[in-house]
Amino acid sequence: MGDSKSSMMQLSNSIISGGTFIQHNYDQRQYHVHTNAKDPYEKLVETVSSAAFHNSGERYDPPKCHPNTRVAVIQKIIDWIDGSDVDLHNALIMWLSGAAGAGKSAIAQSLAERCFSEGKLLASFFFGRLDPTRNHSRSLVTTIAYQLCSRFPVIRQIVVATIEKDPLIFSRSLLAQFTALVLNPLVQMASTPQNILPRLIIIDGLDECLDIKAQQDIIDAIYKVTQVSDYPILFLVCSRPENQISSAFNTRKMKDVLTRLFLDDNYVAREDIERYLRDHFTEIKSSHTFRRLIPATWPTSETIDTLVRKSSGQFIYATTVVRYVQSARHMPHHRLDALLHLRPSFKDLPFAELDSVYKHIFSTVKDMDTVLEVLALVVVHVGQSAFPVNEMEKFLDLESGYIHVAFFDLGSLVEFREETGLYHNEIPRYLIRFLHASFVDFLLDPKRSGELSFDLPIKHTQQVVRVLKRLTDATRNGQWSNNTSIMSCFTFLHFDQYDIVFSTENKDSIGTYSLPSTFNFLLSQQGPDLAQIGVYITEFLRPLFRLMQISDDEEIRELHRLKMQDFSRFILDQLETHFSDDFEFNFQFFLAHMHPIGYAKLPSDFWSITFQRQTSDLRMNVLEGVILTRFPVYDASDYLAPRKSSWTTIPGPVRKQIYARAALYCFEYLCSCQGDNSTSVSHSNAFRHRKNRRRRQNQKGSSPWIILTLPSVSNKRLIRSQYVSNHPTYKYSNLKYYYLHGFHAHKEKTWSARYPQLLAYLNYFLPHSSRHEMLIQACRQSVFPRRSLDFPSDMRRLRRKMADYLRRV
Repeated sequence: MGDSKSSMMQLSNSIISGGTFIQHNYDQRQYHVHTNAKDPYEKLVETVSSAAFHNSGERYDPPKCHPNTRVAVIQKIIDWIDGSDVDLHNALIMWLSGAAGAGKSAIAQSLAERCFSEGKLLASFFFGRLDPTRNHSRSLVTTIAYQLCSRFPVIRQIVVATIEKDPLIFSRSLLAQFTALVLNPLVQMASTPQNILPRLIIIDGLDECLDIKAQQDIIDAIYKVTQVSDYPILFLVCSRPENQISSAFNTRKMKDVLTRLFLDDNYVAREDIERYLRDHFTEIKSSHTFRRLIPATWPTSETIDTLVRKSSGQFIYATTVVRYVQSARHMPHHRLDALLHLRPSFKDLPFAELDSVYKHIFSTVKDMDTVLEVLALVVVHVGQSAFPVNEMEKFLDLESGYIHVAFFDLGSLVEFREETGLYHNEIPRYLIRFLHASFVDFLLDPKRSGELSFDLPIKHTQQVVRVLKRLTDATRNGQWSNNTSIMSCFTFLHFDQYDIVFSTENKDSIGTYSLPSTFNFLLSQQGPDLAQIGVYITEFLRPLFRLMQISDDEEIRELHRLKMQDFSRFILDQLETHFSDDFEFNFQFFLAHMHPIGYAKLPSDFWSITFQRQTSDLRMNVLEGVILTRFPVYDASDYLAPRKSSWTTIPGPVRKQIYARAALYCFEYLCSCQGDNSTSVSHSNAFRHRKNRRRRQNQKGSSPWIILTLPSVSNKRLIRSQYVSNHPTYKYSNLKYYYLHGFHAHKEKTWSARYPQLLAYLNYFLPHSSRHEMLIQACRQSVFPRRSLDFPSDMRRLRRKMADYLRRV
């Protein structure tokens, strides 16, 4: 028992250091040394990550710049290294940043090789996320120190002496290691006048260091080294613009020693990527195993342009394409077609490397659901107007600024671009912009993105349902449940590209949604939201009901019919209440909803030459837009298809009243002959002048028009007109678009376009019109101008129709 206690007492007075066991026995004054300690330099070598060297064999075929590419960027850095850029004399740290796959590592590799051969490189360290020997900061300083020792024997002696003096130096802070193993040896060696040492240390892929705090510690240590050293070391740090790295570089202390170089539009990579692709495709055509089977014209210029566009200035996409296409086991042109979805894909995934980058970046996201919801809003509306982040936050019921927080870790894939000029106010707004065009393809392909992918029609449907529920709640409560603006509810919903998926939940949401209630609520609003209701009508309601109308679900089509009947009753009530005495507006209503050949068949320029209505009453302007909202039937196989729409539910008496009011507008215009100073003549003697009159050529207000006639539409004759150019090349080029069965061209006239059109419409309205005192008076007392003499047959027909109307009513 005593021996055991004595042994424990002896052990308590002992220390173990490295490979040496030293025992102090104070009672017996004995000193035993077991000499199996490692050499200090061996200790250093054990902590080195050899895979982090720029010329390491473990980094086989590292990425580097293709010849004659990235010339401007590399020269900018070389000027900084040589000190030839006077604006950067005080900058000891350069941060080269850019989106994922922008080519930062390739630039760093090319610079390291060039500077090493020219004697300008002190050391380099290339982080690698998947390599456990270089995805942390523990081996950073020792790897740099080893490279100094291997090149300069004097520095090796100093480093060995430092390790002998402090065997635990490798457990010290990064700054302590930098000072002891790198900085002090360099200062001592540089103190000798004949020693001219290089100054550059390259650290690439800092964002691939797995410890986020270590990333910031490295930047802090680099800064402090530049402050305490008499030997000015230059640090080139390359990384993605991750937020934690940006925050470290954005500190006030960095201002005087830091310069930034971001691979953005100032260093356009489009031409470099195109050169890279063309050179490699040329090499494939000349050296590939199946080169005899490759078409001589492969690849086309259009294909190259598509690949360059998808690259978005990021070389990782282009290099991935080349590696996939040059497979020795396949025909290159087939591989490229598969990559562009022009033929079935092969079993291997072409973008596996790129996808792993995307997935790794996503792995750090904290609130994945919110991020995917926001990305869905952006992707669904790609190519449409960009929506500010603050409006997205309102739409998704998020707190102000939350999207910026949720996207904190995605700085290398998306950016928040400030756009102040678009909104004409002092509040800065931000738009989300993808840094990779291929990122959208990744999100939409479940084979590539897995659980990160989303289906566009389903996402679009969820957005539609969200809007319908919010509008339904608002109309019930009479106010919005939160501070969400009206416009943020529906400006997102464009239906031009994607359908929606109708489910039981969707049917319930649509079934409880009331168009009349919504419009009454919206029209009760004030301010800019009211002025933009037309956007709501155009971009949301019409496409939504089109999708309902063409749905394969019979229940949805029946729901569409019922909703349109409700909407038509609401519109007719508004028309009767507010516009019963506005004859011009009733004529517009006819064109929009009751035209026998449908609005879709009218010349696109008819509206612009006919009406310019604008009143000072904002609410009335909006109401006019609501009433004139058209819901045409989308059936191109039958030009009479629009007559089958729900607007045929307009009651007969109401329809006849609208015809009568529209006829009055025609009378007003035809008799006033606006813009014509010619003498008016009564219709009773108008037809005495039947001889052809000289046409008024090149006069103000006249235009060259080809007059087309459509006989026997509902047994009535209508006139359509199409503007044509006097240039012989284009004279009839636009005619084909508007040509319908039954139309035939007449000789060119120089009439003002509206006059013959309204004359024909008046002939159509009178037989359908109900009794109207003002219309009776117009038929009895109307006096037509001399211009009517140019249309003898139409005027004869009108005279008969007027007489028939008077007898009938």
